[in-house]
Amino acid sequence: KDQILGGELLIHVLRFDKEGGEDHTSDTYIEFASQVQDDIGGCLNSDLHSIAEADSDLFLRLIPHVFRRYEDYTLGNPDIMQTLMQTLGPLELFDWDRRIISDEVIVFKERHISNIIKASASWGVDEQQSLWHLFSSTVSANPELLRRDLLFILEAIDFDDCVEQVHCLLDLLRQHIPTPQIIRSFMIYMDERSLDNSSSPALLLLSLIRHWSTSIGSKRLTEILADLIRERFIVETREQLSYPFPDPAEKTTLAPPTKKITSPGVVRRWLEFFQEAGERVPSLSDDGLLQQSASDVSAMWSLEAQSA
Repeated sequence: KDQILGGELLIHVLRFDKEGGEDHTSDTYIEFASQVQDDIGGCLNSDLHSIAEADSDLFLRLIPHVFRRYEDYTLGNPDIMQTLMQTLGPLELFDWDRRIISDEVIVFKERHISNIIKASASWGVDEQQSLWHLFSSTVSANPELLRRDLLFILEAIDFDDCVEQVHCLLDLLRQHIPTPQIIRSFMIYMDERSLDNSSSPALLLLSLIRHWSTSIGSKRLTEILADLIRERFIVETREQLSYPFPDPAEKTTLAPPTKKITSPGVVRRWLEFFQEAGERVPSLSDDGLLQQSASDVSAMWSLEAQSA
């Protein structure tokens, strides 16, 4: 009974708002939901799921307004997102693409993406594909989102048991021009877990290098890889990305790095990885750039050790 009342109230509030009602009407549903159960997000999920089962067209008309008015309770809610993916058909998915790109509706925010991706590992294949389809549209509208949050996305993906997530990420990254930030995220992810070159993330990166060497040219890609070997990437990136991860309720931040610059062992590891990539990708040009970058970092490390 409460669920029926909640769904009807939610419809009334959103319809009244659409017709130009007062902003405070949104509080009516929050007050009702807080009395029914402590978890307002859970109450919204139950009511939206009931609406979707009763009338999928009505649900799809309401959900953009729900995302806007109850952003704190809906964006990043895996259950609500799964209900949306279950309801979207091919035509509706195309329409949502257009609306996301034109900024008519917001489906993802940076601090929520990794939560949804992590939860989606147990979803059906069609639901996962729809999720990544909408995320790809979001990234097209806001490319900075991918560059800034890729490390957290990598941490959320189940590389061992969810092949669909890996394939979707590969397809997404192939659509974008490689940047130092994107490749650096892979390097940090692999280093922190001591992953070898036969691991799934390493093979994914190798596949991307093969693709990027054609899309942007081998010379430009080699320059990016050489710069990544040379730079002090661990400290710079971890400090930039140390905002609460990824659940807004979790207040902890990423631990600060302990090394000032990359150690020679790490440099050698990435030099070998990129050189191996060059052997597998004939078009990948080197011209000594990678080896020179490794030598530069070794020299910086020696100077740092002497001054310590």
